[in-house]
Amino acid sequence: FFCPALFYSSHAIMPCCDCGHVARTLRLDDLSASTSSGGGEGAKSDKHFRHLSTLPNYAEENECEVTHIDAAVVFDLNARSMAIDVSIKLDVRAVRDRTFQLNGVAFEFSSVDLKAEKGGAPISIEHRYDGKKLTVVYTADSGVAAGDTLVLHAVYKVDDPVSGMVFSTNVKEDSPRFACADHETDRARYWLLCQDEPQVRPQYRFDLSVSNKELEGVTGYANGVRKVEQEQPGHFVYECDFPTPSYLVCIGIGQYRQVTAPKEVLEGLGDIDITYIAPRDVTDERLKRSFAVTPMAMRWLSKKVGQPFPFPAKFHQIIVPFIGGAMECVTFVTYDSLFDMDEVLARDWQHLCDLVIVHEMSHSYFGDSLVMKYFEHAWLKESWATYMMSCFLEDNGLPDSVEVNSNKYEDFKADLYDNAQRYFAESREAYVRPIVTREYDHSWKMFDRHLYPGGGWRLHMLRRMLGDDTFWQGVKNYVGKFTKGLVETIDFQRELEAVSNRNLHRFFDQWLHRAGHPIVEMKLSYDISKGKVELRGEQVQKKKNEAEPKQYDHDWVEVFDIDVPVEVTVVKEGGERRKEMHTLSFASNKGANATCSITLPPNSKLGHVEIDPDFFVLLDWAWKESPGSDILNSVLTTGRCFANQVAATKAMLEHHGVMGVKKVAAALKGVGNYLGRGLVAKELISTSHPLAISAVVDAAKAEQHNLAAVHITSALSSLSNPLRVADIEHLIDNSAKRDNYLSRLNLFEALGGCAKYAGKEVRARVMARCEAELPRDGHHGMLALAGARGLAAMGGEAAAEAIKPFMEKGVLSDYGRRGAISAFGRAAGQATERSYRQAAAAHLAAGPIFDDVEAIRRAALGALASVGESSFATVIENAKGTIAEQHYARELLVHIRKLRKASAGEDQAERIGKMIESVEKKHSLFVSKRAEVLQLAGGTLHQRQHVVKGIGVVHVLKGFVREGEGLFLLRERGAPRFQPSLDRSERLSILDRPFLHCHQPL
Repeated sequence: FFCPALFYSSHAIMPCCDCGHVARTLRLDDLSASTSSGGGEGAKSDKHFRHLSTLPNYAEENECEVTHIDAAVVFDLNARSMAIDVSIKLDVRAVRDRTFQLNGVAFEFSSVDLKAEKGGAPISIEHRYDGKKLTVVYTADSGVAAGDTLVLHAVYKVDDPVSGMVFSTNVKEDSPRFACADHETDRARYWLLCQDEPQVRPQYRFDLSVSNKELEGVTGYANGVRKVEQEQPGHFVYECDFPTPSYLVCIGIGQYRQVTAPKEVLEGLGDIDITYIAPRDVTDERLKRSFAVTPMAMRWLSKKVGQPFPFPAKFHQIIVPFIGGAMECVTFVTYDSLFDMDEVLARDWQHLCDLVIVHEMSHSYFGDSLVMKYFEHAWLKESWATYMMSCFLEDNGLPDSVEVNSNKYEDFKADLYDNAQRYFAESREAYVRPIVTREYDHSWKMFDRHLYPGGGWRLHMLRRMLGDDTFWQGVKNYVGKFTKGLVETIDFQRELEAVSNRNLHRFFDQWLHRAGHPIVEMKLSYDISKGKVELRGEQVQKKKNEAEPKQYDHDWVEVFDIDVPVEVTVVKEGGERRKEMHTLSFASNKGANATCSITLPPNSKLGHVEIDPDFFVLLDWAWKESPGSDILNSVLTTGRCFANQVAATKAMLEHHGVMGVKKVAAALKGVGNYLGRGLVAKELISTSHPLAISAVVDAAKAEQHNLAAVHITSALSSLSNPLRVADIEHLIDNSAKRDNYLSRLNLFEALGGCAKYAGKEVRARVMARCEAELPRDGHHGMLALAGARGLAAMGGEAAAEAIKPFMEKGVLSDYGRRGAISAFGRAAGQATERSYRQAAAAHLAAGPIFDDVEAIRRAALGALASVGESSFATVIENAKGTIAEQHYARELLVHIRKLRKASAGEDQAERIGKMIESVEKKHSLFVSKRAEVLQLAGGTLHQRQHVVKGIGVVHVLKGFVREGEGLFLLRERGAPRFQPSLDRSERLSILDRPFLHCHQPL
């Protein structure tokens, strides 16, 4: 399952697929259907993985287990309903309570009966239905024994299911009508009567039809092989004889178009049917653009794994709006409409689309053919699919549409680094947990950044440790042995041990079954006269966790046993450079510290040091002290590893003040890796220094690599400096010429943030520009979303009112509308008047949270939380029945906690307000000094500044902010990290420039 919100900083979107790169760098959380950390990185992260009282979760022991489902499904595509006649075969595993249960949410049953398969004799039963489960009890005199097969027959109806089935929204009269299933992790139960658990793997037969006989061009699809000879007119019959858990089932029917890959591109793939499907309003050209990589990826994958593709007859892929990512359903993979790319979006997104196809196709082995025994082993599918994306980049590089003849190894390292940072961020900001664990509040919470990038990195370390030949041979053996079977972590471990003759218990215990990862602070000492270099590292993960304990965390590993490669660049006389490899070894039985001592050759000096430049260890490290500006600058300008260049950037900015800013700014454009340039730009922007901002603006103007441009503009999107409005407007004009969606999204957010504190005229101009983008809508609402983000960044009543009309149905595309709803919540949450915030919350609660589309309902609930009115927490709580239970556990509870916390904050704010009132009465001196300055309003700027200096910086901030003078010059030129190095006269000299105009209180 891919979720760009989970995943990408260089990619960004939805759920099987965790696309963390994307969401973080492209800031596409507004586009993503998922709003949880498991759903994506741009999504809001739930800081609680499990409560301390959470009990371990175990797979159900079913007395009777489903082995075959035969369902005739009649869709009413206009009414969003389904009439289902289903026969379910169950094998009797044991006779204990004479009871079995089937999942089914909000069904209207007409009949339920049970019979023996052999002979067909009816069996007397009692059944009860609680709205979520059908419980069947057969009588003691039924004669049922272990080994028998039972057949349950049920007829029921499902009206507008809350989740599990996506229906067309029919915004326009001529819009295509369709429906398609969307199940992960346990959402088949919202329309299909089944045992909705991964270890239950029935076979299936589906007979699909529609009651809307007026619709033309209706086609049906499902897992498995189509049985045309069994079909009646208007019916579509499919049989799937591959044992398949319910979450990997998919059916679809409606007004679709399809494109079948021609034979000439299927060389080496046999007679497989590769077909691309989408609603009929998607053109053939766009379908081919989205899925063109499929045949090549299939050849690469089967060669990499060393086993034939598990499903040689068919591999269908379908695009459907609001699937929420991508999902590896057996032989019939689903993708969100965001993967339907026009020519412009393809420039930003083609590489992501290709990688997601690889991710989902990898599940054909890891997840579909080899099925996790239960959710604690989910890493055996999602971590694998994530790592195969990285391996695809390693072997093939970025597509030519992004970069011609790209450096494959650098692309591979960029993906690994980005994966590591997404995992570190969740560990730092939310929680830590073991990769393999039974302790979770809901199975959906397992699908987080620990699982996708965190688990993928564990596979990478195993590969580095065992070597390529041994590792991939073990993978080949593992896949071959367990095809069509259930797998546990120990199965994979044993296959690697068998092929390597190594004991891997220490690795699996340390990295899979325990929580955390090494966090290391580095120090470097260099004795030039003796040619001695000493690198010291200290693991501080336990110390950091004890300093900031998290109630819901697992305990961190105290010390990891790791060997960290260290590359030392030695400079000989004459300038020749030579590389030496050393090792910094940590051992848990020797404490948290490690030392690597290096003696340089005669007549040479130290150039610089790079930590793990080839990415052998999942290591979160930083320089605790500066190793010296010359060494850091050498890494920035001549280092071969962009990750070390980013670490050098952080140390340079933290320890070397303005000089450090100048050196990093000078080095920015020379950072070789596209991701590295974006990350260095982000660090520069965080300083708020004018030289840093200017360097990033210049880099954005000059950048030719599309992904680097997206990363750099993402760094700019956090700006809130009114001096930079003109710069951002210029960049937007340039991006329009380049025809680029994602950079424009970032730049409009930057524009709104900078205009927020500008004068009235500038604010009015920027607001008008953002408003003008809204009705343009664009492909998937990309143009409208740019304007909405700009307005959201400006915030306040006027911005929210500008967005409000575009939340109505039919004004924008559904994706544009969802973005407008999210932006409205952000803007309204910054309104100064509480009465307006309450009215905005009421508007959301009255309509959008009850929308027909679950993804829009979820966006509206998130927007309601963003408004921040605590009295509406109950509204969100009561919306539990309108979205899937897994989304309630992962999203709504986060929103509710946020508003409950806001309620406590409002009480505290009232107390603080009274304190401020008391303090203000005691500071009449400020009033008199302020009056003294204002009396000089007709004087020269120099005179006013002279008086300002006499009052002092604090008085300036206290007395002048409401007139908009002084504040942002201090923010830009005197960032907090630099102020301690300036004396009072230097700080005051910051004010020797024309004052800004701002109408916001401090």
